[in-house]
Order: sequence, then structure tokens, then C-alpha cells
Amino acid sequence: MRNETYALQLLTPCFNGGADPITFAELRVPSIRGKIRWWYREATPNGMEQILFGGVSGRANRSSVTFRTCEQPRSQQKVSMLPHKNQGVPRPALTPQDVDLICRCQDETFADVDRAVRIWVLLGTLGARGNRAAGSVWFRDGAPDSATALRETLAGLNLPPAWDIRVAPVESFDRGRSIASDTVKGVDHLLGGISPRKDSPIKFKALELGGVPHLLIFAPQKRMWEDALAALEAPRGSGPAKPLCNLAWESVF
Repeated sequence: MRNETYALQLLTPCFNGGADPITFAELRVPSIRGKIRWWYREATPNGMEQILFGGVSGRANRSSVTFRTCEQPRSQQKVSMLPHKNQGVPRPALTPQDVDLICRCQDETFADVDRAVRIWVLLGTLGARGNRAAGSVWFRDGAPDSATALRETLAGLNLPPAWDIRVAPVESFDRGRSIASDTVKGVDHLLGGISPRKDSPIKFKALELGGVPHLLIFAPQKRMWEDALAALEAPRGSGPAKPLCNLAWESVF
């Protein structure tokens, strides 16, 4: 068996909770596992998802990988889920802090599991409002330190060629989350919606490159981000362009 510890950190408040998320935030391993599995499925549609993570489709099998954390993070505070408006009742969130994720799997499946974890950390988040950069995770050690290094790292992960990934520097991680939250309605096929509920296909996260806070966007298809920027440039009601339009975006995949 192979044991691997990933030294991670939360860069933005994480709205992750269990039975009572309204009063207490916690780091839930099933939530982490679900995110890693989701990114693996998106990145490897014909991969070994059921072999690695278990399932009941066809021939049912147990998962061959387990995850756990060294200890439960304790530092939390109440934070607005809509930072660009600073509205609504603040929700408990884990504050930015270090997290050690421990993975145990069979030697022969480690390469696939390791790739899945790295894709999640490089592109994903954890918890509610994760598509808008809340719960952004990042490596404490060995992280890419520039857009060029990130580009090279992503190129080695065998990602779908249709994906579009870009980064832009921001003033701070909090400012990045606020900018990512400030989008528009009426383009559910690009940015999601709440009535009816539709998950946003374009996703945002905060990350650090060379000590500088950045915002990352992920789109599952080329041209989606250009279409989204067009909608953000001219919001309904002839309002000003959204802050996302003013960032210096650089393609990394």
C-alpha cells in the first residue's frame, strides 16, 4: 500500500459543514473525496473512476483509496457568502489555515489517485460558494510559482484539450473572492443560476503564484470565457462592466 501526505492550505474562507452548517464549519473528508472524484471524472471521462473510488454501476466494488486529515481545523469565523455585496446573514467558515490530507491507496493505482488530487488542488475548491472562489485550496510546498510553471504543470496532467484555464493577479485573496462573486444574471449556461438552480460551468478559485494572489477561471469549453466576459462587459440595465473584465487574464491551458 502507498501512503502520501499532501501539505495543503486554505486561501479563502471555506463554507464546509456537516449536520449543522448554519452554526459550525468543519473540514469533511467525504466532501474532499467528492471533489477529487468529480475532477477525476471530468478530466478522465473513460477512466477508472469506479475502480478507484467505488460504485454500484455494473459490478459493484469498494473504493481502493481512503483519505483522512491529520486533525480537524478549529479556526473559524462568520463570513458573508456574498462578499461583493456584504449582504445576508454571515455563515460559519473555516478561516485560511494549513491542512494535511493523507491518502492511502494501492501502489498500482497511486499514479491515478495522485493525478486526481493534484487536479483538484490546482483547479478546485471545497464547500459552498466554491464556484466563486470560496474554499480555495492550494499546495503549501512545491506549488507552481509562476503562470509559466502552472502552464507546464497542467500540460503534464493530460487534461481534456477543450478546457480553458486562465489566471490573473489580484490585490488579495479576499478581493479575488469578491471579484469572482460579482457576476450577472441571465447567462445560466455560462455562470449558473438560482431560479431554477443551475451549477456554474465556469468556475473560479484563488491561488498563489510567486507570492502574488491570483484568480483562476476554469471553463470546460473554449470560447465560453469570452462569451462570459461579453456578458460581464455589458450587464443588463446598462450598468458598468464587472471587475472581472478589468483583470489581466493570461491563458495557462
